[in-house]
Amino acid sequence: MPTARITLSALWADQGMAHMLQTFDDETTATPSGIALFDFGTHVTGRMTLERTVGHRTFTTKSAPSVNAVLEALLAQLAAGQPPKIDYVVISHQDNDHWSFLYCLMQAIAEMELPVCIGRVIWGGREWNSYGVTLRDYLKLRCCEADPDCVGPFVENDSAYSAYQCSDGPLDVYELERFGELGDVSLRTLYVNLPTAQTSDMSSVRNASSAVVVIDFWEQRMILPGDATWETLQAINNVLAEWGDDNPLKPVRMMSVPHHGAIATMRQSGEEMSVLQEFIGIYTEPERVVASAGVRNHYGHPDKRVMNQMAARAIPSRIGNPPTTHPLVVYSARDERLIVEQSDIAKYTTVLSLDSPALAAHYLFSLSTAGFFTDWQRFSGVARPLDDVPASSPSLPPGSLSSSSAAGPLHEKEEEVYPTAMLQRGTWSHSLPDRQRPSSQPPARRVRPGPLNRQ
Repeated sequence: MPTARITLSALWADQGMAHMLQTFDDETTATPSGIALFDFGTHVTGRMTLERTVGHRTFTTKSAPSVNAVLEALLAQLAAGQPPKIDYVVISHQDNDHWSFLYCLMQAIAEMELPVCIGRVIWGGREWNSYGVTLRDYLKLRCCEADPDCVGPFVENDSAYSAYQCSDGPLDVYELERFGELGDVSLRTLYVNLPTAQTSDMSSVRNASSAVVVIDFWEQRMILPGDATWETLQAINNVLAEWGDDNPLKPVRMMSVPHHGAIATMRQSGEEMSVLQEFIGIYTEPERVVASAGVRNHYGHPDKRVMNQMAARAIPSRIGNPPTTHPLVVYSARDERLIVEQSDIAKYTTVLSLDSPALAAHYLFSLSTAGFFTDWQRFSGVARPLDDVPASSPSLPPGSLSSSSAAGPLHEKEEEVYPTAMLQRGTWSHSLPDRQRPSSQPPARRVRPGPLNRQ
């Protein structure tokens, strides 16, 4: 059945990163036909209680909001009579703030006795340590089939690779190599396993080799760069330059900010960020950007200068009802501290305030034949160190997201130490002109002339 809608959720993960892609066979259904996770980890684990009734059974778990978001998707599949399955788990590189939630998720699935399995686990990056290797072995036990290849790397032998390079003459952009498919969605590798010149710094080795993933649906793309550095982006710029005017990525509807918006890994030297400027201003021009960073983190994530450069081509934001400016938290070098700003363009951060407790958010980016829609779910009561984090209030304001779905009513218990959290719905943040509207028909084939050098 053709895919009618997709939603990519940039989930609040404190000082971590977590994304969930859901595909839907119908414009209005709440039951995903496919689920994929892209980087799913944190340094700090907050918890909230989730209860959901499916048929005659009530499922209860207490876990992080990001974990519960995935559980809700799996329970929706179960309630619809569909075997609950995570089709893909994609890990950009070995840092545990990009995969530690997977343990929490598997534990919650076991506690709720859900018959969930994993289709494929794909990992990228160099120099995985023993903890990361243990995680990969652990996930093999959760695969749908006893297939030793269900968990494996993007490329064998840590070889540098981009699906956008080719050595066989003319290249059909719609036949670029894919590492996965989810309905009509193609998953491609923009770059992975870049070797860095900074070999003495293991953090640089791992970050620079991070996988950069492209989610392609009806010629509309979303890009997840993990912890990519300026060196990674330079390698990507070099690949894309060979395409000339026939850019294989645009339009880019949404992009996650590399490495949580860290300034240190985006500067070649001093204040120079020309590689990032070229990547954003020439080759991708993302319409929406979102950064994942921790509450009052001491890393200075995300840096205001990086966020401004990432959002150089961002469109006006219409999050909120009625549309208005929205808050984001950035590090100001001038003030030498994290500050709260208001923005009317589509640049977002998963932390929204510096209060104690603070405000955080999930962002939902949806694409269908109707256009592109940006939504948010705001959580009130986020504290560090995190303990219990409430979710949406059982009593939602008019016009907000419903607290029920095909999987049955959702009841979230409020913890006494935290204020009630609210869930707010955004509005259409961008209506595509007719000439840009996605079509249910396959796009016309484009052929790029000239040779490419494939690594």
